[in-house]
Amino acid sequence: MTGAQVTGRAELPRHHAGCFACGDGPGGLRMRFADPGPDSDGRARVTGAVVVADAHEGAPGLVHGGVLATAMDELFGALQHHLDGHFVTAELTTRYRAPVPLGTTLHLDAVIESVDGRKLWVRGTGRLDAPDGTVAVSATALFLGVTLDHFRRYAPEGTRFRERHAR
Repeated sequence: MTGAQVTGRAELPRHHAGCFACGDGPGGLRMRFADPGPDSDGRARVTGAVVVADAHEGAPGLVHGGVLATAMDELFGALQHHLDGHFVTAELTTRYRAPVPLGTTLHLDAVIESVDGRKLWVRGTGRLDAPDGTVAVSATALFLGVTLDHFRRYAPEGTRFRERHAR
């Protein structure tokens, strides 16, 4: 997948340049997201659009399902823009509803369903070729709130994160 134009009130920043999903590294997804404002039910929302590239092929001519799951996970991560704190994926349920041909623009949309203490529930869709196109993938997820110490504990020594967030 490569970056595609996103529309909304404000384009959201990447969480870090080295990220496989939203960074600009070789072979990465180069995803970008926007805050279009709340949905019709008043829920916090993010949108994005990505173009499936040849490097992400699974079955002949189609994007690999793991790439679609990664795209949904990153979409959900972008919802943190609306919250204070840091969250990590605890559970991701992905439903593949239609094949996604290489070269397709996948339009992404996600909302926060609810927040209860450390728990954040989200849901979203990926649609073929237009924001109102055929639903190709849908997903729900549970994220858990963590402190910055979570990342300090697991990030290997010598990584960019460790260098930027040393105590």
